[in-house]
Amino acid sequence: MEVCCGVHRFNTPEASWENFVDDNGNRLQWTLICLRLRNMRSEPREQELVDRAKAEYGDQFTKVFSGRGIADVLFGKVNPSAKLLITFPLVFSTYEDEVTLDIFRKRLEDVPSFPSYGDQGQEFGKVLYNEGIFVGYRGYQIKNLKPMFPFGFGLSYSKFEYSSLKCSAISSDGEFTVTFTIKNRSDVYGREVVQVYISDDHAPLPRPQQELKCFQRVGLQQGEIKSVEVHLDRDALGFYEDRQGEWVAEKGWFTVLVGSSSEDIKLKEKIELVHDLRWHGL
Repeated sequence: MEVCCGVHRFNTPEASWENFVDDNGNRLQWTLICLRLRNMRSEPREQELVDRAKAEYGDQFTKVFSGRGIADVLFGKVNPSAKLLITFPLVFSTYEDEVTLDIFRKRLEDVPSFPSYGDQGQEFGKVLYNEGIFVGYRGYQIKNLKPMFPFGFGLSYSKFEYSSLKCSAISSDGEFTVTFTIKNRSDVYGREVVQVYISDDHAPLPRPQQELKCFQRVGLQQGEIKSVEVHLDRDALGFYEDRQGEWVAEKGWFTVLVGSSSEDIKLKEKIELVHDLRWHGL
């Protein structure tokens, strides 16, 4: 195994990065790229490295003693279970000509906050959030755009199987329970961050296709099966109606989605709210 250390910005000639990754890929069975992410961003060169390597490890703000933690993960002492808090946009590039740069600029427009950049209509000292509620993964999904790495994504040395999703009836005050089963199909102990999303099937106002409402970290020994139970309430169903100054959950059908990331949904089930709910405050 060879361990190589680079700089913390992509400021070396492009050919040297490409040759470095290709040479190691030809000589070694595995080439893993370790990205120390101070700024969460996705550049053409970064995606090129991802495409050329067998695997990629990334961390952010882990400071001085992070080296031991990284080594524990890479050498299998610790089974990783972290998930992304942001979305990495998909960037196409071959670094060959100006057309490539134009493609990169167009892909930047996929970022939900892009409309806020350089808005000549905004007042000095004020920032406009033109994406509205469609920030992060919500923006990518409403535009039907495939990201490089989605919100909630993260790999493990274990493989997990989801099954048996059941949802209780929604009570009069909006409470309900979501239960499902998860199994560790690998031969090593692992932890999975299970994620529960809710989709309003017939929203009267523009709403995200799905919203994260709960997550749990579940640890399982090899071959172990566990039942996961999640308790949700009206906050998981409602939205803020600014014209009336109150929170509203309108009667109708909702979809409960359970998965390992915002894009990797394993289980779905419909639930029905039989009457409107309205409330003030948090």
